[in-house]
Amino acid sequence: MVVQTTKMEPRLPTRDEYYDPANRLELTPKYVREKELFPVDMHSLPYLPIDVWAEQYDTSYKVTHREYVTNQRQMDQFAVRDAALRAELDRKLDPAYHGGAFCIHITAKPIPEYKAVPGEARMAKFGKAGEWRNLASDRAYRRLYEF
Repeated sequence: MVVQTTKMEPRLPTRDEYYDPANRLELTPKYVREKELFPVDMHSLPYLPIDVWAEQYDTSYKVTHREYVTNQRQMDQFAVRDAALRAELDRKLDPAYHGGAFCIHITAKPIPEYKAVPGEARMAKFGKAGEWRNLASDRAYRRLYEF
């Protein structure tokens, strides 16, 4: 008697199955003391150990990169649609208005966003909780990507 086995397709885990384990990757320093790895001036006081951060830190902003890209694409589509709807109004406005609005958009918005990237990168390096580091590195990427 020949038994045929069926090959099972691998199943991708659901978001709830992989999000927390993937974001809670904690590190345990072996070759460097914790105070050297996470300087006090980067954390201020009280200086809590890594274990406390790992247990208590829980971000309220839980979104995967795939969800972010999907949401961003939808927002971009709505922005294009809204711009097309406003096209008639834009033709009626004074050209000086367009120049001023363009200058404000080009200078006032991107500069603070770019200045925030080193802060986010610093949090990605010196964050004691794995979820904090992942979130900060993702935010730095998004701030650069959006402009």
